[in-house]
Amino acid sequence: MKQKKNKIIDIYSKFSFNKKYYKELVNFFRSQTTIETGGKKIFDGTYRDLLHIPEELAQLIIFLKKHEILKKNKIKKYLEIGFSHGFANTILNKFFNFETIIAVDKFGSHINGVSLAPNLRFKNLILICNDSKSEFAVKNLKKFEKFDLIFIDGNHDYKSVKSDFNNYINLLNKDGIMIMHDIKLENSGSKNFWNEIKLKKQFTFKEIVCSKYFFKYGVGILKFKK
Repeated sequence: MKQKKNKIIDIYSKFSFNKKYYKELVNFFRSQTTIETGGKKIFDGTYRDLLHIPEELAQLIIFLKKHEILKKNKIKKYLEIGFSHGFANTILNKFFNFETIIAVDKFGSHINGVSLAPNLRFKNLILICNDSKSEFAVKNLKKFEKFDLIFIDGNHDYKSVKSDFNNYINLLNKDGIMIMHDIKLENSGSKNFWNEIKLKKQFTFKEIVCSKYFFKYGVGILKFKK
């Protein structure tokens, strides 16, 4: 990090739309993920790393920044289905400084507490520790105001992905964005459901896909049609 006039200039605060910054952002994410997804780390079985392809995550952040400019409105309220260790949650919060974050996860046995703890700090976060399909989660999420951004990245079997979409699409505000992760992941319900939902005429769709690494994830973006 560079220091100028007593102000720390980091990868978040110096955000830019130019190609030089994009390359820097991709390299930054490479340091957080494993070789199989284009990163620089060796997978050690602890799931302590960022499970996103660097190019896809960088392009997603740029897309969301452009959306804020286009709508002349900040993304304030964020719902995340599938918090896991919270790495992606922390990264998005660093770039967008959400006013409210609601996250849902039942926290399986693979969760590493040492990695989870720092991603719970320094953010306006409410955790619902339950299955996203549960009556408890669905009932309580309806108590909140509608969200500007919803990210579905929970259980990847078809029934779960479909349930998450159907349960939470109505919690998205009229100018909001829903993101679905792993739309190109082989043999996943995420991929199958995304291909199905793309036939719906009430939404507009965008795909961010990088296919040059061992794992193919893919990010799907949808918005309500005007």
